[in-house]
Amino acid sequence: MTAEPAPQPEPDPRAENRSRDWLHRLRDVRESGDRRAAAPLVHALIQDLLDDDQHSDVVDTLCVLEDLRCENALTDVLLSGAASLRVREAALRVLMCLPSDDPPPLRVAAWLDDPDPLVRAHGATFLIPRDEERLARLMRDPAPVVRRAAAEALVASARTPILVETLRRALRDPDPYVREVACRAALFDEPLAATYDLLHLLDDPDPDVRCGVYDALEDFPCVSVLLALADARSGPEGELAAVSLALLVTRVTVVLATSGERGAERILRWVAPARWVLDEDWSSGTWERDGDIGDGADRDGEGSEPGDGVEVVGGHSAGDPALATDDADDAAQAGDGDGGRSRPAVDFARAQRILTDPDAAAVEQRALLVDRDWGATGADGLRLLRDVMRAPGWDVRHGAAIALFDLLRAAGGIGGAGAGEAELGAVGRGAADALLCSARDVEPIVRRVGLHALTHARDPRAVEAAGETLADEGARHLAGDAALQAIVALGDRAQAEAAIRAELQVEVDRDGLQLGAIHLAERLASEVPWPAVVADLRRIVESPIVAGVAVHVAALQVLRTLTAASAGARMSPASVPLLPVSLAPPVSLGHLEAVDHLDIQAQLGLWGWRGGRFG
Repeated sequence: MTAEPAPQPEPDPRAENRSRDWLHRLRDVRESGDRRAAAPLVHALIQDLLDDDQHSDVVDTLCVLEDLRCENALTDVLLSGAASLRVREAALRVLMCLPSDDPPPLRVAAWLDDPDPLVRAHGATFLIPRDEERLARLMRDPAPVVRRAAAEALVASARTPILVETLRRALRDPDPYVREVACRAALFDEPLAATYDLLHLLDDPDPDVRCGVYDALEDFPCVSVLLALADARSGPEGELAAVSLALLVTRVTVVLATSGERGAERILRWVAPARWVLDEDWSSGTWERDGDIGDGADRDGEGSEPGDGVEVVGGHSAGDPALATDDADDAAQAGDGDGGRSRPAVDFARAQRILTDPDAAAVEQRALLVDRDWGATGADGLRLLRDVMRAPGWDVRHGAAIALFDLLRAAGGIGGAGAGEAELGAVGRGAADALLCSARDVEPIVRRVGLHALTHARDPRAVEAAGETLADEGARHLAGDAALQAIVALGDRAQAEAAIRAELQVEVDRDGLQLGAIHLAERLASEVPWPAVVADLRRIVESPIVAGVAVHVAALQVLRTLTAASAGARMSPASVPLLPVSLAPPVSLGHLEAVDHLDIQAQLGLWGWRGGRFG
């Protein structure tokens, strides 16, 4: 419930003077990240004496500074209702930029039911995929500020029927910012049911929405999308349309070349209405971008198989490309000892000075922790990082966990055989203990780093922490993949099988863990026959497509690899069946026959499926 308006404090002349001093140096503050400016700027913002340009600059600067010491004052202003609308809106925007831990769920629930739309929007920023009913309700809220916050919470969450429909509603929202964010959500989750809604936005009046929809459609290899993008080349965003179309054409041609005779035959029948697009001259290459060309590029061909490049630790798979992210922790986890990037050694004296300075720039503190190698800092580094792990901001704790991983590697704790406790020494043992605390951090992204590090170190204590994460509904969506990998890598066979099957048997994959579980199941089944997992994969294959197709495609591929069901199909050498298991009765694939998606049709061709449409 909204609190009673608080009495306005008496003006403080000294605070006013400090605020004026900083207002003249906003650009310098943003560039330097000097957090001494934060409190005076918050004071100036709350007093509401700034003109429009100053107001906007102050908000932008506070977002850059990310100073958690301002959180209480801004939260009080937002929740009290005493300040003006523009001050409270500014407070909400700055609060969304702060790396603070989530508040208790009951407090969030109270905010979501508050009659004040700004308070409801503040509560929406803490929602996770498990809160699908609340997200759906907030997307119908009459206040645009609430729907905007709900749309942000949809990103990387639209995996359930309710949230896919909520995303489609967001794509049709009257507010252009909501539509733009919804395009980003579609880019993450690729829900097939949203294809038409995305195509409708190609003619959106807002240019930011149009840019967002072109980005999203690059991950929708559908005939309908190919045709729409081909037509859109003559529109106002013709260059963007050409780039997106060229990427999709490349993806189709690569899959055609790697799907074998039977797979290619089906793909060509499916893509026939857009065959003229494929036949155009794409040789100039002026459209190319950095990055991949989609999930299906090397699928089932003579090239790599899902799971290639996964480090096998303790006899089981310790990671999977399907679970990789662009987070700094993943880059650090593959550091020098694991064949990854080389980072310069940290200047310890400088790092100690900056990391213990509460006014130091947040971006500089993170860079010292993530972009520098802490392996040579020894006991002094361990003591400092232990202190940093108590920081209120999760982003700094996240960086400290990455730096601890450097210490553990340098102590010999990362390697093919792993180091025993005696070999690690005091620094290595201390780093491992601190990383175990990271693996139980309240923030899931910090847990993720700790679990990854302990998995690479083959520390069996990670299994218990991983089980806690998988049981934590608030952490599964961000750290569940790392937890699953830890159990498979470090637990015994029974623990690994139980963890994988628990994810495969989930009716609704709201936390996005099934894709990784499928690839880990393939690895386990390649070591020891595991017929029981075939039933789980079959159930996934025969279930309706709820959001994106990636889980179905992976299940089709792995099921075909693990069984003799498609012995009549032309398979690459890497796809020789690993189990003497036949599927009786045959797997039902009819519900996938008319799915307008390249990867599904390629799999049906490889299975030798003969349907009435493209068979």
